Amino acid sequence: MKKQIIDERQEHDMYVIEHYGFWMAFWGLLAMILIQLILGKPSESFIYEWLLFMILAVSMTVGCAKKGIWSPKAKPSQKEYIKTAIIVFGAVVCLLLFIQAFRGEAFDLFTIMVDLGCGLFGAIVAYSVSFMLGEKIKKDEEKE
Repeated sequence: MKKQIIDERQEHDMYVIEHYGFWMAFWGLLAMILIQLILGKPSESFIYEWLLFMILAVSMTVGCAKKGIWSPKAKPSQKEYIKTAIIVFGAVVCLLLFIQAFRGEAFDLFTIMVDLGCGLFGAIVAYSVSFMLGEKIKKDEEKE
């Protein structure tokens, strides 16, 4: 094994740089995907961006779950699970309505109900994933 040539402060600085790079890539990819959706591009044109975005999202979620990290400001709880579900519901519905308005599509009752259904599905998935991860993290904390 090679001798490390940077000290602890430099190593910490390197991790901070990597942290900001990760989040810039994450949010940049999300913005690129949303812009292409809004502009009505076919999904085949941004499949690689979506794939990379999902790899980043899943790896971050799995990594935090393995290490027992939920959030720097909150503990896993029913309130946090519900908050996550509400945020996802609102984001999905607003995004779908915005895309439809931008494209000039008509808003009828059926379209709005489909948008609400997609939001509800997203909220259920978000709640379920949050619940499973949160309970795993709480169980792991009890073992320590």
